[in-house]
Amino acid sequence: MKDFIRFFLMITLFLFFISCSSPEQDQSVQGTQTVQALVDVLVSEGVAATLTAMPTPTAVPVADMSEEDLATAIETSTNEALASSDQAAQYADEAAGDGELTQEELDELYYLYYWSMEELEQALYLMDLYYDLYDELINEAITALEYLDDDLEQLLVYTESILGYLDQFSAMIAQGNQVLMENLTEFQDALNDFPGRLSAVSEKLPPWIAARQTEFNVLVQDALAVTPDNIAGTRREALAQVKDYIAGISGATADGVFSFSELETLSQMGANAAASAGQYSRDFAGISDMINGLTGSFARGQLPQINAGIGTLQGALPSIR
Repeated sequence: MKDFIRFFLMITLFLFFISCSSPEQDQSVQGTQTVQALVDVLVSEGVAATLTAMPTPTAVPVADMSEEDLATAIETSTNEALASSDQAAQYADEAAGDGELTQEELDELYYLYYWSMEELEQALYLMDLYYDLYDELINEAITALEYLDDDLEQLLVYTESILGYLDQFSAMIAQGNQVLMENLTEFQDALNDFPGRLSAVSEKLPPWIAARQTEFNVLVQDALAVTPDNIAGTRREALAQVKDYIAGISGATADGVFSFSELETLSQMGANAAASAGQYSRDFAGISDMINGLTGSFARGQLPQINAGIGTLQGALPSIR
């Protein structure tokens, strides 16, 4: 039954892509009809209805997210994964508690555990994205996230093992047998492992949140405390330093990945440019604050704010002579 469900999910995605095609394409319509026929043959009406009603993880717009946005998305997604897992476990306890498992209860368990897997996989995906973006910028927060990641991965493996039991029960029912107490003992023992796995994840979440907040605060403080070591002697030289800083931060953020070595370089360039511009406040009004704001944004991994700040700073340059 699990293979049928997975096939149905793939078919649903295929139908979605076809539905997005131009209505003028007759082949798309024919393809839709063919695929629908396969669905009708391979998936029972009850399973199809269950999967159609299955909730999906909350959509996360990962493009151009700041570090804080992505961290919030990870926290939210993890909590949603824990909630769906808990809901599945509670229903499993109730369904198996009377010593018998019916087809209706089995369908509901498939529904809940596949939903739980979707939520868990999204949380893990967001964590992988976080590593890609900030692994070279921070240390303690990444270590704390790895602990959380490991326990969440173990919860996913556990959930997949529960689906193995459901497949066994589905085969028994398909053969005309009942799923009774003697068949449920091992399943119930597996369910007893769930509270510990759930608490292992929930206990790791607050330390990660605290670690990243502390570490980013320190990064910003240190980045803005860098002492200038090359202050311009003329307005022209000051303007050149500001332009070099813009080029530097634009290049550093071009790939969307943040590193500590880039932050060190930008902090020094920013300190020099801000100090140089500060000497000529009449011509460079607000420029120093803009530069410091950009450096702070880089230290916090705030890509959207950086992109907006670069535009604002560039827009101020034409007035400088």
